[in-house]
Amino acid sequence: MASIIYTSPLSLFDDVETDPVTFTHDPIAVALLRSEGDGTVMMHTVDQDPRTLEYIANGDYLQRANTIREYYKKRLFFGAMSNKFSKTGFRGDLQACLEREDIYTVHSGEIGMLARLPDFYEQDVTRDMLHKECKGNKPKTNSFWANDLTVKYLTKTSSRYGRNKSYCYWFKKQDRALCFHIEGVNPLINLLDDFLEPGKVIQLQGGFSTRVQDGFHFYQGKCKVLV
Repeated sequence: MASIIYTSPLSLFDDVETDPVTFTHDPIAVALLRSEGDGTVMMHTVDQDPRTLEYIANGDYLQRANTIREYYKKRLFFGAMSNKFSKTGFRGDLQACLEREDIYTVHSGEIGMLARLPDFYEQDVTRDMLHKECKGNKPKTNSFWANDLTVKYLTKTSSRYGRNKSYCYWFKKQDRALCFHIEGVNPLINLLDDFLEPGKVIQLQGGFSTRVQDGFHFYQGKCKVLV
């Protein structure tokens, strides 16, 4: 069955008068379905659309929602126990939301967080992979310029802010992770995706500097692909 595409000029949130808010469908499954559209439709619009029941029933949205829910419940619990990553208000709110027995009832302030959870999951699973593939300790060189840097392509992630979507391409430089971002409006993204495949070795030209997230150091910069 073809994927349903939701588009709307409206904002993410409904004008909710009552709190907490009750969803008809699993809200993470709704977020997954919503993510296939242009990112502007409201979560409740998707939840209340009569087509949503059919698409959720015939797709893998519930399985994927359960995978995301269990991933974060374990990640947040063990991360807090081991101090593997920094504590933030967002992570505390997410943990409280996911540990609630009634998964269909959420606070209105949690709807935006759940709407973005599919992107966060993709990014965090990628970071888990990078921890295994690359060194994450602080490198000796904080920044550098390369005319022809040889790297191996690993994967890409995406993030969305309203209608604006961006992609992050991840590579392995010797034993280090390296990435660059491209805005979703770039007309050459499809060509780049056709050109790249996991494990492909290419050359980049540009400047890179060190960034760190949850204690994992990597290089990020602006560059061009040498073909």
